Amino acid sequence: MNITKELSRFVTDTGFEDLQADLIDAVKKAFLDFVGVTIAARKDPVALAFLAYVRRTDGAEEASILGYDAKTSMLNAALVNGVMSHILDYDDAHSVVRTHPSSPLIPAILAAGEHEDVTGKELITAYAVGYEVSVRLGYAFGKKWYEKGWHATPVLGRFGAAAGASKILHLNPKQVFTAFVLSAMQAGGTRDVFGTMGKPFNSGKASMDGLFSALLAREGFLIERDILSREDSYFPHLFSEEFEPRYLTEDVGYRFHLLETSFKPHAACLLIHPAIDGVLALRDKIPGPEYVDRINIEVAPLALKVTGTRTAEDPLQAKFSMPISCAIALVYGRATESFFSQSTVSDPSVTRIAERIEILPNEKMTEDEASISILLKNGEIFCTRITHPRGSPENPMTLREIVHKTEDLLSGHMKEETIRRLIDTLLHLEDLKSTVELIRICCENPC
Repeated sequence: MNITKELSRFVTDTGFEDLQADLIDAVKKAFLDFVGVTIAARKDPVALAFLAYVRRTDGAEEASILGYDAKTSMLNAALVNGVMSHILDYDDAHSVVRTHPSSPLIPAILAAGEHEDVTGKELITAYAVGYEVSVRLGYAFGKKWYEKGWHATPVLGRFGAAAGASKILHLNPKQVFTAFVLSAMQAGGTRDVFGTMGKPFNSGKASMDGLFSALLAREGFLIERDILSREDSYFPHLFSEEFEPRYLTEDVGYRFHLLETSFKPHAACLLIHPAIDGVLALRDKIPGPEYVDRINIEVAPLALKVTGTRTAEDPLQAKFSMPISCAIALVYGRATESFFSQSTVSDPSVTRIAERIEILPNEKMTEDEASISILLKNGEIFCTRITHPRGSPENPMTLREIVHKTEDLLSGHMKEETIRRLIDTLLHLEDLKSTVELIRICCENPC
């Protein structure tokens, strides 16, 4: 069986009419979340560096950089928007395959969609097939490859972006096949850069490369060698020793993984969310942070490995520190984006609490779990256990909560009336007649 060919046909054959209402609603949630986290990062030094690079090197005007009155090539738009969407590390995720699906995917389909001026239904369908391809590849790779140090988002994201862009560009199965092969040839990214500017770069480059793969295939560049199911194929085994190709096409077109998305109520690494939820659950039971003697947190070993550091020089590093993120939550009562600032990270009350947090690995725990105990100076102990963090598929954020998150993120970057129109447009995305109109709202009168 040629799995790459079967997956390519899934991309070309899937239509909007194949998507049930709950899947369409899931896509709209993803777009709502995406525009908030992307435009809110527009003034970050990382975004400004990429914007300066584009303005210095590219004179094309094919697609827009969100939150700016600026146009560039489709590829550079996918790159910059992909970077911006992951700067805050506040974007949606798939906790099982450990990837951020929307960050590489939506910028690619928006860049192509603006250039082709497609409808909202076409955007929704492109997102659905792109998401499915990237997540299925993640299931096929298993878990050990991430634990070895690979960054799942750029590896899987190239395939998702290629699939989504291929759908927007109306590629045929042979062209989609080539886009997948080209994505494999460019795939890469490691976790070494977590907590640095390199992490969002990984996402943006994946979006750019996936779109590039689809655009090149459209021009007649073809490769017809299966890279996913041939016994002698090197690509999948480069990343994973437990590669199971059957996950790529098992029930494809009948079973969608779209409802497995996690949305982030806290602006920190997803592995920290169970601990933050636990700290916030206990916060109202104690008289105040100053009464805390010690906090013990038990989590899955990977959570400790990735987020166990106690030091952070800036807010970006703080988002990958469980002690500091939990200390911010305990001191301020929230861990949303505005609370990850240089002043909060260096706040003595935060650093004091962080120093009193001990994190212990528990082999029996999943990455969705955390056990938190707060010991007060008078000897009282308060305990709780989180089995599924807020925002996970088992404990989902409501549509209203995601809308509120987006409103909060866009405040200060857009006028209130523009925010309302943008959110209303995305809530009725299937009725959108022109992607150009959606992009115009995203770039309208930035503050």
